Amino acid sequence: MLKVLLWIKDYWYIPLFVIVVIAGWIVWSRWGVRGQVPPMQKIVDEVHAIGEARKTREIQLTAGAEEAKKHVNEKYAETKKRLDAEGNLKVKELENDPVALAKYLDRVAGSGH
Repeated sequence: MLKVLLWIKDYWYIPLFVIVVIAGWIVWSRWGVRGQVPPMQKIVDEVHAIGEARKTREIQLTAGAEEAKKHVNEKYAETKKRLDAEGNLKVKELENDPVALAKYLDRVAGSGH
């Protein structure tokens, strides 16, 4: 028993981490909003959007802004069709910045990559 107490005294953060993870899982599974995107999926989607922005920036640097716009418009044509009025306004606002437009449309496209 003394060894266990000494171990807990030295490594208190490990049991605390385990307790927090278990409590978080219970709260998420019991009281989480059904249909809400899990936090990890949000992170994956954001990383994907950043990657798409990087690819668009590379196209913009090598082939020019017009080619980058063309690439974004072709890639996200389906997504643009599904946008509501607010989304269309945002697209209009970002049409001169293909990198930001690619990032926005990739976020809107969501999981389904």
